[in-house]
Amino acid sequence: MAEVTDLTEHMRAKVHADREELRQGALLPLVWAGDAGPLLDTPYVIKEVISPGGLIVIYGVPKSGKTFFVTDMGLRVAMAQPWFNHRVRAGLVLYVASEMGRRAERRVWAWLDHHLGDVADRDLPFAIVPKVVNLLDVVAVERLVATIESLIDTRGKPALLIVD
Repeated sequence: MAEVTDLTEHMRAKVHADREELRQGALLPLVWAGDAGPLLDTPYVIKEVISPGGLIVIYGVPKSGKTFFVTDMGLRVAMAQPWFNHRVRAGLVLYVASEMGRRAERRVWAWLDHHLGDVADRDLPFAIVPKVVNLLDVVAVERLVATIESLIDTRGKPALLIVD
């Protein structure tokens, strides 16, 4: 019961802090239609698909290839290879394999084997978290954040975070 109380207190403190931040003027930005522009020089991770700090959602029916799709996306970012004819900027990728767990390693190995063959250097900036991370569990999220912070300290900021 103490864990529930601690979680409740933690959430109350978070809500209070969020409200205080809002009071201090941390409103979301607004861009009026007349001020909108073509954004021709916008930075990207994958051109016309993902910008730094952007969010995309891949969805579809079960067994439709979503995991293969995002694994390919992540590995192409790690290797700076074009993805479906879109330019890619190289960067560190963190793949949270909540659904597949350690089986994600087999998928990554197979992708590397297919695309790189016997190339000796397979040390790509692509890391897998091979376990479930419950995003509704404060402790699990804190562990994920700590893992990302540690990764940033050692390898730099990820260009892409995939949660599957």
